[in-house]
Amino acid sequence: MLENISKQKWIILCILFFIFLSIFFRTYHFHDWLSFNPDQARDARIVSDVLSEKTSLPLLGSIAGGTHFHLGPIFYYFGIFCAFIFGDHPDSLAYVDLFFSLLTLPLFFLFLRYYFETRIALLLSILIGISPFFISISRFSWNPNSIPFFTTLFLYALLRIMNEENKGKYTWPIIVGISFGIGIQLHTFLLLIMPTVVFFFLLYQYIKKKKIVRTAVFIFLSAFVMNSPQIVSEIQTNWKNTRTFFSESAVQTQSKLEIGKNIVTVLSCHIQTNANMIFSIENIDGCIDVFSFQKSIKKYIDAPGVIDHLPILYLAFFVSILFSLFGYILLFRSFIQEKDVMQKNFLFLIILYISISLLFFFPVASHIEPRYFSVLFFVPFTLLGLLLQFFLVRIQKNTSFLFWFFIAIIIALNLCVVWNIATPYRNKVASDTENSVLGEIEPIAEYIEQHTNTSETFITGGKIYMKRFFDPLEYLLYQKGILLKEYNESEVLKDGQHIFYIIPASSTKKLVQDTFFSDRTILEQKQFGKISLFFIE
Repeated sequence: MLENISKQKWIILCILFFIFLSIFFRTYHFHDWLSFNPDQARDARIVSDVLSEKTSLPLLGSIAGGTHFHLGPIFYYFGIFCAFIFGDHPDSLAYVDLFFSLLTLPLFFLFLRYYFETRIALLLSILIGISPFFISISRFSWNPNSIPFFTTLFLYALLRIMNEENKGKYTWPIIVGISFGIGIQLHTFLLLIMPTVVFFFLLYQYIKKKKIVRTAVFIFLSAFVMNSPQIVSEIQTNWKNTRTFFSESAVQTQSKLEIGKNIVTVLSCHIQTNANMIFSIENIDGCIDVFSFQKSIKKYIDAPGVIDHLPILYLAFFVSILFSLFGYILLFRSFIQEKDVMQKNFLFLIILYISISLLFFFPVASHIEPRYFSVLFFVPFTLLGLLLQFFLVRIQKNTSFLFWFFIAIIIALNLCVVWNIATPYRNKVASDTENSVLGEIEPIAEYIEQHTNTSETFITGGKIYMKRFFDPLEYLLYQKGILLKEYNESEVLKDGQHIFYIIPASSTKKLVQDTFFSDRTILEQKQFGKISLFFIE
């Protein structure tokens, strides 16, 4: 008895430690290390204008990447609410993603408990808590970042509807509708996936001779309410946004359609993403193109991560393939053999959701990126749970240390990558052509403010640096009452106005003087991490 209590204490302490670690990783230097890129600056400007009553509440949300189609406005509403409560600051908007990221951990545990034993469900939840992928999407403001929470809520509520104990109750259909209604406003793929999943879920229930009419009414009515602002917008604009969606979807999918190649591309990216979410050993920004593998390897071999040796990278790819392959074999095998109704329902929903998602990925395979697979975030953890469960029942008690040794390796790999990723942030050199960090660009905005005597000032610089930093700096100075404008040679400066030139830190004063401003005087050069700012008269 005393031994059991002692063991429970150690388990509880271990769980509390990882909960603390998950919170710590998501909140440490939250303001200073916040990614604040052009998309975040755009969203922050919209929120600021609404709070200052310069504009009314938006009826549509941000534009889906590479299109002119607008998602729903719920992400802006979340941001407006947080900015109203915590103040109109860039990090206030990101509290939404932080909040839902932390809520995902206990919710995901409850979801997994429908199939897995407690220790496996806890372990998988812990891995999400320390996974660099999920830590990173909790530390900045972006509409897809809350997908894991609302996807889990969506699937969990569907499971609860299938539970006979909840027959005739309408709380869970309403929750399905709310999560469905919010989810389709976070990502274009969820706009396709979630309604399709609901349709086949209701069809499955009908085949099982369950009453579905009231359930369907509550689901779609709740989703309708959550999407009422954009419905109002569509009515006012004669369904302009809907027509844009269908026209641009046709353009996206009519590019060279090679079914076999598209399937291989999507599945290979899916395998790669599965491994990255669990093991964090393929920290690669982009999907490996299996049809030009050597070229892709050469491009990504220097990407930050644990692996920096080619043979080990090849081994990692091989292990990644085995992990997903055996995981999926176990998934379908378990579904076929499962006798427990609720556990079979769990596996059915997983398979249904994955199948529908991959079908929508295939037509756009040429545009696929790892971030798209956030809609399938639960897949690698489910596959790992099935693999752990498979081996746990086959190993002897005196060899169970192999299980824990394997888990320790996974945890260690994740922690190593977290440390590596955090290094440039600690050294204040994380801002570059790919990322703009709030704590590193605020001093730039303050420098510009200190050297500006008028209500507007000008900035120019390297093209990629202007693309990355102009919008964030414009927003920060807008908050200070200064209008930042992009300088061009035809601009006539008024008395007291100056030009700021942003360029890599390696650039010399002489280079800038001789190449760009031979007729002007460079008053000062100031370095901010990897960036140099020139103050020009």
